[in-house]
Amino acid sequence: MATLDLELRRMAPEWPAGAAHTHSEPRWIIKQVRSLEPPAEIRGIAELELPIPRDVLVRSVKIVRRTCEREGLRAELIEAYTGADLDPDLGYSKTPFVASLILETKSRTAMLTHLDFVRVSDRAHLELAPRAAATLGMQVVDLSGARCQEHIEAADQSELLQAIAKRARRLDERN
Repeated sequence: MATLDLELRRMAPEWPAGAAHTHSEPRWIIKQVRSLEPPAEIRGIAELELPIPRDVLVRSVKIVRRTCEREGLRAELIEAYTGADLDPDLGYSKTPFVASLILETKSRTAMLTHLDFVRVSDRAHLELAPRAAATLGMQVVDLSGARCQEHIEAADQSELLQAIAKRARRLDERN
């Protein structure tokens, strides 16, 4: 996956100036080409078709599907962590970018995207934009007190190794 800034120029028949009375066909030439985004950190991430903006997606080092449940509420979030060393740093290396939320209650199911959030102050409180708030009848989705489980959808190699090490430490602590 690559996003390029490509400039083409239509050249007149008299360019370049050559021998007297010689003309070439009008043609297109590449004036310049440059990459606008870094290469994706996670191989094959574009094929996952996740609802994450491209600037966040190509800088992601870990994509997590987090499922939270408490009485009368189930929420499934897609979260993206970006690398702090990628320029520019988007600021999602510690607290993730929340790309989407599927919210299920006893009476309804709603799908929200990052465009429906005004602010995500922490991973438990998602403040909704006015239209989404009016549709759901709530200003904030509050996940505090919910039991949450995370599933890594995709990660670069260092993130996968860290996740394996964390899991091994937890198992070791239980024994």
